Amino acid sequence: MEQTVAQKHLRQLTNKSDYTIERYSKLKAKLEPKKEDQISRIIARYNRLLLKPANQNVEMWLGEWEDVISKC
Repeated sequence: MEQTVAQKHLRQLTNKSDYTIERYSKLKAKLEPKKEDQISRIIARYNRLLLKPANQNVEMWLGEWEDVISKC
C-alpha cells in the first residue's frame, strides 16, 4: 500500500497503528468517488462519444467507446 498510495494520503487519512484492512477501508471511504459521480462521468463520456468529431482518430475513438461500454 505504501508503494501505490501517495504518502500525503496515508499520513492524513490513516494511522501507522492501523491494520492494513483498516487503512484500506479509511482510504477507500475518503478517496473513492461516489457512485452518482461515477455514473455522471460515464454518461458524459458516452454522450461525448456519440458526437464523434470528424478529425478524431477512429482507433482512439473505438478504444474509448469500448472502455465506456465496459463500464456501463
